[in-house]
Amino acid sequence: MKNKKIPGLIIGVLLISVCSFSQESFEYKKIEDKKLIEQRALQDGYSFDIGFGMGLDYGGLIGGQIGYSVFKYLDLFGSLGFALANVGWEVGARGYFISKTPKHLFRPYAKAMYGYNAVIIIQGASEYNKTYNGATFGGGIEFRFGRSKKHGFNVDLNIPIRSAQFRNDMDDLKNNPDITDLTDPLPIAISMGYHFEIQ
Repeated sequence: MKNKKIPGLIIGVLLISVCSFSQESFEYKKIEDKKLIEQRALQDGYSFDIGFGMGLDYGGLIGGQIGYSVFKYLDLFGSLGFALANVGWEVGARGYFISKTPKHLFRPYAKAMYGYNAVIIIQGASEYNKTYNGATFGGGIEFRFGRSKKHGFNVDLNIPIRSAQFRNDMDDLKNNPDITDLTDPLPIAISMGYHFEIQ
């Protein structure tokens, strides 16, 4: 009499083998996909840039920024931050002088943005506190490190074009006898931040 358990045992072993092979193939495919993504990033650059820092580029005293690479020579970005008297924001574009790819350790750029670029803070008279929006032009450089060049720092030099409203408010405050020690803002501003890039 034949043993009826043998066919079932064979089928079970085959099913386990197929499942194990499928899992190994799936893991192999995931590893290969990851390698392809990394190779593509090293060749073409990363799609998104996320940064945290201080200055106008980050919406104020401190804030965050997210950028998107339209192509190797152009980024669009937006920022949101704490601007002392209010929430500050920026939208703008960076144009790179060399391609924004991981093969370049230093990547200089010119930029234009619109948003927060001036603030008035009067101690003891918060009714005068106000933030102002306007255009800002400037340039900077990205410093990237590591094999994949995903991480690094941005340093920016900004030239804010302050609004007529800001200049009028400053003139009024200078003529106000109750306000003392009022100083004009510097004509340039520096921003610094840590950035990392993702596909």
